[in-house]
Amino acid sequence: MAKPLNSFLTETVDKDKVDSLLKKTDDNSDYFNELVDKIVNSYCSQLDTIMKSLEVAISDPAYPITDMELESACLKLPNALYFAGEATEAIGIKSDIAKAVRIDRYNSAHMEAVGTVADKEALASSASQYEQIIESIYVRAAKKIKQRVEAGYEMLTAIKKVISRRMLERDASGVESSRITGGVVRRRVEDE
Repeated sequence: MAKPLNSFLTETVDKDKVDSLLKKTDDNSDYFNELVDKIVNSYCSQLDTIMKSLEVAISDPAYPITDMELESACLKLPNALYFAGEATEAIGIKSDIAKAVRIDRYNSAHMEAVGTVADKEALASSASQYEQIIESIYVRAAKKIKQRVEAGYEMLTAIKKVISRRMLERDASGVESSRITGGVVRRRVEDE
């Protein structure tokens, strides 16, 4: 006779087993995250480079971001977003194909299996688990790329607002733009 479900809560937990399962899950997750990141980085490296340089530029209080840096980013970001947007579609296609392969593997295993419906479903599910993982990897990669593209568009909008605000301030003050930065082009450490 099977133990009641709540008996697990009243028994002493096998900590070694829990730790082992956690480690196995973490190891597998790390591996799959590496695969997802490899896919994402292959499509988003240009966008990542621009966003990282902007992060450095906006987080340095000693040297506020210059107009030239803003203008450069305003020109580079749409280009990088174009290619990253294309990647979203390319990964979406791979995800669709991975799903079709998974379904095909599941159906083949289901047809070959012998036993009750539940037995067949369990065997088919087990037989197609790697195909499910591949599909999940592409789904996660597509979500990550989409998130980066959305963040890139938000950054582009913010840059445009800052440029507009600075232009309005310059127009209102009647000050020449070179006087605001002192006519000096400041180079950041990573540019050298």
